[in-house]
Amino acid sequence: MQKFEFVLKNEKLSSLRLICILIVVVNTILFSILLYSPGSRKNSLVALILIGLYAGFRFYKSKGSRWDFFFDEWILFLVMMLWVAQNNYVLAIANLILFLLYSASIDTTTYEFTNERIRQKNFPWKKYTWKQLSQVMLKDNILTIDFKDNRILQVAIENNDIAEPGFNEYAREQIIQSSSNDSNATQA
Repeated sequence: MQKFEFVLKNEKLSSLRLICILIVVVNTILFSILLYSPGSRKNSLVALILIGLYAGFRFYKSKGSRWDFFFDEWILFLVMMLWVAQNNYVLAIANLILFLLYSASIDTTTYEFTNERIRQKNFPWKKYTWKQLSQVMLKDNILTIDFKDNRILQVAIENNDIAEPGFNEYAREQIIQSSSNDSNATQA
């Protein structure tokens, strides 16, 4: 059984990372404001220290590699836990929601093509049969999926180690085979 797997480019990744930094800055400002409240001074100071340590760790990791500085989704989880320690459950739930949304949005989208179906392997999970498609083509690292119901999906892919002619021939054979199976079923 032949199988092809494509990892899609996330064109919005830099914008999402900027939004995450802004969310952390807003939370840091809120913790700084709470430093002036006598009842929450200690917890706010601990929160600011932990956020600072995590930011320093991420900055150190970015200097040791070729990556730009960014916060991963775990900073939002840390901030959520710090709000729970402050007994501010509204902001904790807000940061939990942001953590889940950010995790889902920065996740790499992968499409897997097998003889049985085409499957999107991450959230939102989708499955397509070859019968639903009229054409699938890979050209210049652009994957085009044309559906019979006039929808089209056209995305840039990251991995370029897949031979275009081989994949295009495979996809054409799968579509022809599913169409012939469909026509044989209607004739019987």
